[in-house]
Amino acid sequence: MLKAEIKRAFLSRGMFVAVAAAIICILYKNIDYYIKLIEYRNAIQPGAVGVELNRQTFYSLWIVGNFFTPASVYIFYFMGLIAVIPYGVSYYRDKRDGIIKNMSIRAGKKSYLRAKFIAVFLSGGIAVLIPVLLDFILTKIWIPHDFVYMPFTVLNSRSMWGVFMIDHIYISAVLTMTAWFVFGGTLATVALLVSVFVNDFFTIQLTPFFLMILLMYIPDLLPESIKKYFPYYFLSVFGDGNPIMGILISLTAVMVMFGIFYYCEGKKDIL
Repeated sequence: MLKAEIKRAFLSRGMFVAVAAAIICILYKNIDYYIKLIEYRNAIQPGAVGVELNRQTFYSLWIVGNFFTPASVYIFYFMGLIAVIPYGVSYYRDKRDGIIKNMSIRAGKKSYLRAKFIAVFLSGGIAVLIPVLLDFILTKIWIPHDFVYMPFTVLNSRSMWGVFMIDHIYISAVLTMTAWFVFGGTLATVALLVSVFVNDFFTIQLTPFFLMILLMYIPDLLPESIKKYFPYYFLSVFGDGNPIMGILISLTAVMVMFGIFYYCEGKKDIL
């Protein structure tokens, strides 16, 4: 059952649409940077090589430290849609089309519910991870990864995470991408949980999007010491947040949502 659900999730049209849109944004971001680099280089000294390259830092160009270009804004603000489009609304569709009954008869209702939750989580996480990973690779082409200094961020602070990022640059990059993956999966499972209580496609599809927007602006109303627990800070190099904290917060939310989903749907007579 789990293999079947994962196959449905990763071969779905929604996965292709979400990942393709995100990849186009990342490619646009990097091509735009390259064009501006060439223009600036030729304006300073026609034919010069690499004049501007070292003026940027790796983390000021990688998406985790660059929320100011249109493509980066799209990826971050629309993460709720990117995560949900692949498979987040599939449970609603299964109930609507009667597929859930057939699946439950074949493999058991509880097995189906577990497989559905895992597949939704993985699809959302991968859809969010792919553009971040691609941007990491492309950014590394432009700027050496060993140049990590960046003013006004955690990289210029005395926090343990800031020091760790400088001392262990590749491990910190993997942890950061893991945080994006887990948080993307969390947003996808939000849609799954909403589909337990709501039978409207657009409400299910858009709830994680509006939740993400809300999580972006709530920190502005909170003390500095609390802001680090929100995605803008633990998914980026801004503020005092770190990806380990983000992973723990996201996994806690996922376990709570799984408990609610499994309990509410497990006791229903869907046959």
